[in-house]
Amino acid sequence: MAGRCLGELVRKMGDRVLQQIIPILVKGMQDPEPSTRQGVCTGLKEVLDNISREQLQEYLAQLLPTVQAALCDEDTTVRQVSLLLAILWGATDLQGLLLRSLVGVQSQFFPDAEC
Repeated sequence: MAGRCLGELVRKMGDRVLQQIIPILVKGMQDPEPSTRQGVCTGLKEVLDNISREQLQEYLAQLLPTVQAALCDEDTTVRQVSLLLAILWGATDLQGLLLRSLVGVQSQFFPDAEC
């Protein structure tokens, strides 16, 4: 429910609310609680559902590492929820996102491996 409200805010208020919401979501992805990170993924999905292409380009540098972190999360449920984000990202750069995420997973589990 909260995620949908967030999406509506983004759709109706755009940049006025995005500049406040994005940093909160980015910080939330670093929370130790998996349930909080799952909520962040849901919120990000709603933001991506309602963001314009121009807004996406403006906030891409902040959003991309957050989505990558979700895809590489230690919690299985967070990773599953983040797949929705990866699917939404398909319109921009799914292949590149997945490649960078795989490198992140490799370095997380195999720190001595060369990428």
